[in-house]
Amino acid sequence: MEQVEERLTISNPEELKAISDRLSSSLHAGDVVLLEGELGAGKTAFTQMLAATLGVKEKVASPTFTVEARYILEKGVARELIHIDLYRLAPLSPNTEDSLYIQELFANAPTQEQIIVIEWADRLGSIRPPSYWHLLFEHGSQEGTRTVTISRYA
Repeated sequence: MEQVEERLTISNPEELKAISDRLSSSLHAGDVVLLEGELGAGKTAFTQMLAATLGVKEKVASPTFTVEARYILEKGVARELIHIDLYRLAPLSPNTEDSLYIQELFANAPTQEQIIVIEWADRLGSIRPPSYWHLLFEHGSQEGTRTVTISRYA
């Protein structure tokens, strides 16, 4: 599996938006975006910006308690955005009901014309789709900064 990596330091929402805009231009139906990082490092803000760029018209909130939210995409990249937040779940084991459901989402996303974004993706354990984007959000060394590491596994 090839990995392409880029590490960026950002200090304001406009720079985070630029990252989401750039990623959105590379996304297609069936793509999976896995987000990891510390609490408050920018995963949800990034997802909100990405969703808006992809054409979601409604307000996007992190589905921390419901685990999953679905949004219709108004632009032609895909038909639907699936936003999953695993924060409240224990790490998944390969053959549990939750992990089998997520694996089914990964398998069906291309034919269902979906893009999947998962916050707290570290809780997936070894469960990964064949190809995916991975973004790691970290608090920066200076106050108000964040480091975003973008990797593509294909």
